[in-house]
Amino acid sequence: LSITTTMSDDNAAKVKKQVEFYFSDSNYPRDKYLRAQAALNPQGFVPVSVLLNFTRLKAIASSVEQIVASIADSADLELSEDRTQVRRVHPLPEDDTSTTRSIYVKGLPLSSTMEEVEQFYSAFGRVLAVRLRRTDQHAFKGSVIIEFATEEEARKVLQDQPKYPGAAEAPAPQTATEGEASSSSSSSSSSSSSSSSSSSSSSTPSPSGLIYMSKEQFAQEKREQMQNRNKQRKEQSDSKKRKADEEEKEAAPERTVEPGLIVRFSGLPAGQRREDVRPHFEQFGEVAFIDYKQENPEGFIRFKEAGAATKAVAELTSNPVQLGGSPMVVEVVTGDAEKAYWERMWKDIDESGRKSKSARGGRGGGRGGGRGGGRGGRGGRGGKKRN
Repeated sequence: LSITTTMSDDNAAKVKKQVEFYFSDSNYPRDKYLRAQAALNPQGFVPVSVLLNFTRLKAIASSVEQIVASIADSADLELSEDRTQVRRVHPLPEDDTSTTRSIYVKGLPLSSTMEEVEQFYSAFGRVLAVRLRRTDQHAFKGSVIIEFATEEEARKVLQDQPKYPGAAEAPAPQTATEGEASSSSSSSSSSSSSSSSSSSSSSTPSPSGLIYMSKEQFAQEKREQMQNRNKQRKEQSDSKKRKADEEEKEAAPERTVEPGLIVRFSGLPAGQRREDVRPHFEQFGEVAFIDYKQENPEGFIRFKEAGAATKAVAELTSNPVQLGGSPMVVEVVTGDAEKAYWERMWKDIDESGRKSKSARGGRGGGRGGGRGGGRGGRGGRGGKKRN
């Protein structure tokens, strides 16, 4: 099948460039989808038909035959014997040097396209990838990550800081990444991305009106701002908690120990219930609370009226009650033990109140708040979701 009968030479070149980028060192190592497709084949081939699912390629090629004819003479790609599958010719490099070969540029006109950015910077070195940074609404923010073929090319551009057509003349100082959410794309990629990230930068625009920095510096400043932002959030959270604790403390009723209300009982065999214990104390006064668990040999009775505890202990000491075959030993709780009991009771009440507030107020949210990640690269398969 002759390529000239199906598409123009210009389109054929675009198709070849696009597919070569899909399998390039710049994109393929990070493209989980393509790697997964290759893993399904013992020889690492990917069906050419799969590539037609990628938005950017689908815009310039409409059939497997067109793609095959366009990449048949590629030095970087290999077709299967039946010409229905494709794979890389060269193995992946052991070391990833893309970061040291990449630069960050901010201040480009918002109307800039991926192709325009690549074409401009190609005059200063071989551009392997251009990743446009976008807002959560997918609008271009005027900042890009550009990957060059060599570190020398990247350093030279950082040194020369060329002026981009249409860029503002030395605008007022601005942050490189303040409030930005990362979304990568370029003119030739198989992946899409809209991962959230932001960072402050101390860099100021050069005479070209642009901010230039290495990708390493850019990543470091992002990390620093993230750390600062997390620190500020923690400080704000701690401040709110302290304020809430102070307000709660101020609003809390004044608490004083009421002496003579608590009776400690012990000697009970395991398995006794509150219902077994309560009747023996109710005859001496109204019981406010029974603090007892069946597996414990002891517990506490808190009366509502003063004097009830003394009467109960006097009577039950003179006439011991048998529970489960064992005599119940009773005593009035006084002194430090009495104070410790009341303090433990107040702490339990406060904790129960906080848990109740949290349960009432913490049921919102959901799974919809996360920001998308994705596969970076030239165009992110067109910078859009695959249909």
